[in-house]
Amino acid sequence: MNDTQPARSWEGRTVAVTGAGGFLGGNLVRGLLDAGATVRAFVRHRSDGGTGALSPLSGHDRLEIHRGDLRDEDSLPPLLDGADTVYHLGALISVPHSFLDPAAYLNVNATGTGNLLVAARKAGSGRIVAVSSSEVYGTAQAECVGEDHPLVAQSPYAASKIAAEKLCECFHHAYATPVVTVRPFNLYGPGQSPRAVIPGIARQIVRNGVVRLGNTTSYRDFNYIDDTVDAMIRVGLAPAGEVVGHVFNIGSGESVSIKAVAELLQELSGRDVVFETDPSRLRPHTSEVHRLRADSTRLRSVVGDWRRTPLEEGLRKVLDHERRTSTAVGCLV
Repeated sequence: MNDTQPARSWEGRTVAVTGAGGFLGGNLVRGLLDAGATVRAFVRHRSDGGTGALSPLSGHDRLEIHRGDLRDEDSLPPLLDGADTVYHLGALISVPHSFLDPAAYLNVNATGTGNLLVAARKAGSGRIVAVSSSEVYGTAQAECVGEDHPLVAQSPYAASKIAAEKLCECFHHAYATPVVTVRPFNLYGPGQSPRAVIPGIARQIVRNGVVRLGNTTSYRDFNYIDDTVDAMIRVGLAPAGEVVGHVFNIGSGESVSIKAVAELLQELSGRDVVFETDPSRLRPHTSEVHRLRADSTRLRSVVGDWRRTPLEEGLRKVLDHERRTSTAVGCLV
């Protein structure tokens, strides 16, 4: 972090995080704990009682686990009462699955966000950092996508996130709710679900040597998980007058094709790999987002530069994680 945000800058602050059991949420919780915060982590009820990505942090003396559901308003007050900052990440996130059950995505992502905003207002919570997605832009209409780019719902997931954003906008204007919206571009890193493109490719390379892919001609702005967490933590501490009521992209400003990523992963792995097209991994043609590259000038002007991990370095870390995981479960590598 820069000089305005020392490593322990969150000491004495209570931070609530929804979606804390997910990939981004779990890494954000870790970053906040490392910075000195007391964290209330909100996770959905699971039949096995697990906490997802938070499992390695269990027992931390500044971590409180709150179980509930964003669709259940009564489960939110204990999480939000007295919270200095709220990071709202709770959502259904799979774009392909959203085509199968649009109503579920609207209920969790849009209605759930509305419930959180109402509960936070009643609880008198501090700043809310609402996490959206670059998917709200659809296929880019400009070489580099700024926050004023039109919002285009090319999937039920994107529609649900646009609706959630508009609720945040409404609460800011109607009730002066101190909400900031961030739009992270494509995340990747060790421990991410293999449903995501980079760990999915890496796992297939390590375990099978045959890689089944969807559309490889799409371009994405890939960001290593620690980099996005760094940017989000900075947003939480930025001066209110510079961020509240605004929307910020979080991206590298570089775009690379899925094909190039797959080939680089193969090269780094040192393995002979066969690539095949898997029709089940293809989106409907009119819903495919072909190119995304972030213009993060607005955020950089407020928080300065944040951590940047070169793509090759990040991919090596993902491959190393998949090798360790594969060895642990007895897969051939």
